[in-house]
Amino acid sequence: MVKQHFQAEIKAAKEKVWKTMLDKPTYEKWTKAFSPNSTFAGDWSESSAMRFWDPGYGGGTKALVEKVKPFELLRMRHVAMIAADGSEDVESPDAKKLIGTLEQYGFSESKGVTRLFVEIEAHEEYSAMFAEGWDKALKLLKELCEANR
Repeated sequence: MVKQHFQAEIKAAKEKVWKTMLDKPTYEKWTKAFSPNSTFAGDWSESSAMRFWDPGYGGGTKALVEKVKPFELLRMRHVAMIAADGSEDVESPDAKKLIGTLEQYGFSESKGVTRLFVEIEAHEEYSAMFAEGWDKALKLLKELCEANR
């Protein structure tokens, strides 16, 4: 597993950044950086299962929410790939590389500026995809949060 760190400074309260990041309508806008029609099912509560996919692509991932401190911390661990038919895959070589991937998001605010910290721990094969995706995603998220301030 390789650890990667990304961050953004966003001129908005951490509550707004949190909600913009996790509310479905805005989530679907900033996650276009990873997949054009990204969406999710789940409620972001601790111990819940979240499903992430792109209906146009037909597959995705399942993650368990490990820790939630509203407006401060969110941590998830991926536990399966989701096949085009909706079934969960934990046996294929790709699934075995994905399982265990950790995503953690930290939020801190000072003087109206939120610093969003993203930590990814994933198989080295995914590091280039995460680096490219998070660079674009954080710019989109920043734009959404700073619009209509």
